[in-house]
Order: sequence, then C-alpha cells, then structure tokens
Amino acid sequence: MNTVKHPEADAYVPTAEASKITGLAEQTLHNFRSIHQGPPYVKVGRAVRYSIRDLLAWMEMQKVVPGEAVGADASNVCE
Repeated sequence: MNTVKHPEADAYVPTAEASKITGLAEQTLHNFRSIHQGPPYVKVGRAVRYSIRDLLAWMEMQKVVPGEAVGADASNVCE
C-alpha cells in the first residue's frame, strides 16, 4: 500500500483538525468513537487526539475501487 506523505504525519491533532483532514463532521468522529468505529485516536483524560498518520492510513483503507468486490460476501458476487 502506498503511504501518503504529510509534512506533520507524526503530529497529533484535536477533533476539529481531524475533521478538516478527513472531511467528516466533528459529530461524526464523536459518533464513531462512541460505537468503537472510525479512525484510531488517543485519549488522555478528557482530551481526544488523532495521529495525522493514522487518519491518512484510515482514509486510505476506506478507498472503494469501482468494479472490485468488497466485504465478507465478496466471493459470492455474480458477474
């Protein structure tokens, strides 16, 4: 897998910045956290932070390539 380069890939950002990076609403990121889905995050006390590297990797994993079967039922797809 190609790794996306970002000048501050090792930095951690708050939810507002993670929202800008992913294009997802802050509330969506909050909802993902509450149902244990979405990008990985770090929580120290009440502060939530996202690694830019993790955000970019998670976004890459969400990629859908048209014409490719996806998911658990991928082997059952009729062509």
